[in-house]
Amino acid sequence: MDERSQIALPALLTVQTGINEPRYVSIMGIKKAAKKPLEVIPLTDLNFPPDDLAPRVLMEELYLPPETGGAEMISGDPAQAAEKILQLLKEKGVRA
Repeated sequence: MDERSQIALPALLTVQTGINEPRYVSIMGIKKAAKKPLEVIPLTDLNFPPDDLAPRVLMEELYLPPETGGAEMISGDPAQAAEKILQLLKEKGVRA
């Protein structure tokens, strides 16, 4: 069963642990990386037009989100998880 929902933007959907297992770098890998030379290229040498270097986003306000009850872990197969996410969105008043 496929279901599509339209959500007003901005919207945030997150995926918690289990989607990708992190890869840990070995001590030997860290030591090898530390020995490699770092080449620094001046920005002027890259020949970008000035318009490409101008900021495209204006930050008007920065604040911490209010503290809430925390995250809810959703388990089960993908179909069950998708069904639960849709149920939660409907409970929160998100219109499809």
